[in-house]
Amino acid sequence: MTNEARVNEIIGMMQSFPEEKYFKKDLLPQYFALQAEIINATFNGEHAEKGKLKLWDVENHLEKLNEECCHIADKEFSVFKESSKAICNAIKAETSGAAGEIKAFHSLERIRCKNKVLQNIELRSEKTKTELDAIVFTEKAVFVIEVKNPHRDIYIDERGNYCKITTTMLYDCNIGEKMDTKEFLLAEAFRNAGFDNVNIRSLVVFTNSEIRVDNHYDYIQTCFLSSLPHIIENIESDDKYSEEDIANMAEIIEKAEQKETYPPDVDINKFKRDFATLMVTLETASAERTNEKKEVDVDQDHQTKENNRDTNNEFIVNKQFDVKGTVVKTILAAATFLFGYAVGKYLDETDV
Repeated sequence: MTNEARVNEIIGMMQSFPEEKYFKKDLLPQYFALQAEIINATFNGEHAEKGKLKLWDVENHLEKLNEECCHIADKEFSVFKESSKAICNAIKAETSGAAGEIKAFHSLERIRCKNKVLQNIELRSEKTKTELDAIVFTEKAVFVIEVKNPHRDIYIDERGNYCKITTTMLYDCNIGEKMDTKEFLLAEAFRNAGFDNVNIRSLVVFTNSEIRVDNHYDYIQTCFLSSLPHIIENIESDDKYSEEDIANMAEIIEKAEQKETYPPDVDINKFKRDFATLMVTLETASAERTNEKKEVDVDQDHQTKENNRDTNNEFIVNKQFDVKGTVVKTILAAATFLFGYAVGKYLDETDV
C-alpha cells in the first residue's frame, strides 16, 4: 500500500463531520466525535483510559514518537499541531458557550414573575442575521439575553467596544453593535406581526462572578447570574403585557425564527488529512526502524554463532594439544625409565 493510499484509509475510517454545514447545536457533538476518532486511531486500544484523553494527549504522544524516529516528521508534526490547536480552540469555545448558557437558563428558572423563555433563537433579514441566547417575555418588558462566560476581566468602553484584559487590552467585538442588531431583528419580527413599540431591553450576563466587569456603555446593562432574576423581576416600566400578550409575542418570535446551517469555523477535512499524513510518516519510520533492528539482531545472532564456533574450534584444538602433550610426556617418561633400567642392569653386570 502506498503512503497516499494509507492516508486515505485513515481518513476514511473517520465518520465525524459527514456534512459540510450544521446547526449550531450539532457542532459540539461532532467535535467530540472527531476527538474520539483521533484518540482511537492514535492509541489503537493501547491506553486503558482513552475516555479521559484529549487532543493534547495525542499531540504529546505523537511528539514522543517523532523524537524516537529521529525527528523524521518534524514538518508534518508542526502542521498537525497548528490544525489541532484550531480544533481545540473550537471545542473550548463551544464547550464554554454551552456551559455558560446552561448556567444562565438555570438562573432564568428562578424568575418569580409571569414569564416565557425562548432559548437559542436565530433571526435574520435580507441583510443581517443573529442568534439570541435567550429571550425572556415578561409583563413589563422583553429581555434580550446575551450570555458571556469569560475567564478574564472585561472592559466595555463608551462606544461599546468589548475587550478582555490580560497584560493588555484584547479587542473582542463591539458589543453595542451586536446587541443593537439583536434588538432590531427582534423588533422587526414584532412589527411584521403587527406588534409595534414593544419594550425591548438588552442584558449581557456574565456567568463567571470571579472576574471584574467595567462597563462604560450606557445602552446595555451588564450583570452576573446571581442578579439576573432580580433585574428582570424589578425592571421599572410603564408597559403592562397580559399573559395572553406574552404568549402571543413568544409565538410570533418562534414563527419568525429561521434556523440556518453553517460550516464549522475550522477546516475539518484539512485537520483529518494533516493527522493522517503525520501518522503515516511515523508508521513508515517506525517500520523502517523495526526492520533495521531485526537486521541488526540477525547480524548479532550470526556473529554470536561465529564467535561460539570459533570458541568451540579453539577448545577442540587446545584439547588436541593437551592430549598430544600428555602422550609425548608419557613416552618420554617411559623412555627415561627404560634407559635408567638398562644403565642399572649394565652396571650390575660389570661389577660381577
